Amino acid sequence: MHSSGRFIAAAILPGSLALSACSGQPGMPASSFADPRAQALAQSTLHRGAFIEPEKLAKGLTVLYAFKGYPDGANPGGGVLVDKNGAIFGTTYSGGSGQNGPPGWGTVYELAPSGGTYAETILDAYTGADGAWSTSSPIQDASGDLFVTTQAGGPSGSNGTATELSPAGGGYGVAASYGFPSDGGLGPWGPPLLQGSTLYVASYTTYVGSQTYQGGIYALSTPGLGATNLYVFKGPPNDGAMPTSALVADAKGTLYGTTVNGGSATACANGCGTVFSFVPSKSGGTEKVLWSFQGGKSGGKDGAFPYGGVVVDSEGNLYGTTSKGGANGEGTIFELTPSGKGYKEKILHTFSGGISGGPDGGSPLAGVTLKGTTLYGTTSYGGAGSACACGTIYKIGKGGAGYAVLHSFSGSDGSLPEYGALTVEGTALYGTTELGGISNADCAQGSCGEVYRFVP
Repeated sequence: MHSSGRFIAAAILPGSLALSACSGQPGMPASSFADPRAQALAQSTLHRGAFIEPEKLAKGLTVLYAFKGYPDGANPGGGVLVDKNGAIFGTTYSGGSGQNGPPGWGTVYELAPSGGTYAETILDAYTGADGAWSTSSPIQDASGDLFVTTQAGGPSGSNGTATELSPAGGGYGVAASYGFPSDGGLGPWGPPLLQGSTLYVASYTTYVGSQTYQGGIYALSTPGLGATNLYVFKGPPNDGAMPTSALVADAKGTLYGTTVNGGSATACANGCGTVFSFVPSKSGGTEKVLWSFQGGKSGGKDGAFPYGGVVVDSEGNLYGTTSKGGANGEGTIFELTPSGKGYKEKILHTFSGGISGGPDGGSPLAGVTLKGTTLYGTTSYGGAGSACACGTIYKIGKGGAGYAVLHSFSGSDGSLPEYGALTVEGTALYGTTELGGISNADCAQGSCGEVYRFVP
């Protein structure tokens, strides 16, 4: 069982992440609803205009909002968008009034700055028929429209959605929606990537014709969200399987992402995961596996299960995390550098924390965020928190120097930062924790999660 009691198929996660977030014990009781998601998400390119930072932000971690659970949102798993006015947009995996009774199918929310605090508005409460279980951080276009995805729900014959929300009447209304075709698999876990007027989305599974594939890449036109399936992943040993992160793009328009499974390794069931590139074209596009993780096979130090995506710098280097593998089995931070016709890997850090505590973090489920020459990220477990091993915020230089744990979550200030990479705005980092905060039996493991700001 996953930390919040959510089911993870053993064929996808071969025992590697059967952990409890803060109790230090595996196999927590199931929550009141079945949840077939696993871990990951990376941040997408966001369009938000010039950010106006409040003056004299307090150093350290500040909880900006604690979710209450049904009919409020609960258990956010994705990252956040911060707009030019300082408003924060995000999604929750459960909660909301769209379902007749708790726990709810999730929400899209806005937190507006108000006299030193934040006022919440629910922009959309999922009903199941229009989507369910979102771990997508919203993205925003130049006109102010928001785009989000869900893993499940949607019209009949689909599982997972992409939705466009447009400003209307002082709030937001659903302008368009697309249901990803499915025969029972999951849709996108990460946010879309906006390139011009096209959204690119990686879906966890893909249903084409009468066959289910191990994930795919879609292009959705805006406005209207007309969709085209560009690519289907073939799985091991020559291709990736089950993409769980957002896509990112370099200056030339090449897309990059990860798959949690697939690749050439035999140390993990269904492969230890890959990093891939994809060049879109009118006829579909060209995919290439850039790296197959080996999972520490034969005493090696390579990682496994990259649930978070990658970021790309101006030199074409890729940076990301693996949730497991490495010398200590608790995950890694890696760099992939172009070398000849391929890439070479450098392990920047091997995590040593876990459900038993730290002081280091362990099992990073989100990717990293790059600011200047520094990478920032979170781990879902580990840390020096006195109440639990509830995760950390860390930094590290691009070359691997200067690694430091900046904050250890203690439970009262949040626990289990999961899928969304940190959003950097001004001097501050913004993110979410799935657990911690207000107690409510309708929320996963009895707590509903929080939105926080951290100023190094």
